[in-house]
Amino acid sequence: KSAIVNKIKFSETLSSLLKKISVIKKIDKNITYKVAFISFLFFACMLVQYALLVSAFSQRFYFMNFIWAGLLMFFAKSIIPPVTIGDLGIREGASVFFIKMIGENGSVGFNAAIFLFFINVLIPAIIGMFLLFHKNDD
Repeated sequence: KSAIVNKIKFSETLSSLLKKISVIKKIDKNITYKVAFISFLFFACMLVQYALLVSAFSQRFYFMNFIWAGLLMFFAKSIIPPVTIGDLGIREGASVFFIKMIGENGSVGFNAAIFLFFINVLIPAIIGMFLLFHKNDD
């Protein structure tokens, strides 16, 4: 292990990366737990929103199946490199694929994923842009 660390220290780019990573060790564990908990709540909120949207569009309430489809969709979205703005298209394609696998119509998965994007990304961005421009007019 020490031989590898010594070779890494000779490289300037890797050495600067090691310095940046060493800052993580100095973070208080209490803060780390709080951030992890907030991230979990954010993910759970998105997942429940997706399952409710699928339920609304399909007019069926197989909530656990829709939760599983949402988990798989978010996993596929995180694995596929982002090639579009806001992962638009990747989320919808994965949603259609996994919703079809559980026996629903593909349009249900597309509608749920696109509305999830509208609710959580587009509408808050438009409101924020309006407030930013309104603030700068003063």
